[in-house]
Amino acid sequence: WLTRIVLGDGVDLAGTVRDSAGRPVAATITADAIEGATNADGSFVLRGLRIGRVPVSAYAPGCLLASTVVNTSETARFD
Repeated sequence: WLTRIVLGDGVDLAGTVRDSAGRPVAATITADAIEGATNADGSFVLRGLRIGRVPVSAYAPGCLLASTVVNTSETARFD
């Protein structure tokens, strides 16, 4: 029998922002109205995104805005 379904409050999106030479970039990341910033190594994690197609943008002073759309998904655990 299915006794419980556990779903999170959204999904996490993790990634790294780098310039065209492969160097990490300090940037502001926005996805689905959630905003964050990269770490010193260019990495980031945004938490609580909705399921589905989510627009993601990265902005750094002096650089062009980079954007894409990602498909997020969620895992359900059945106990």
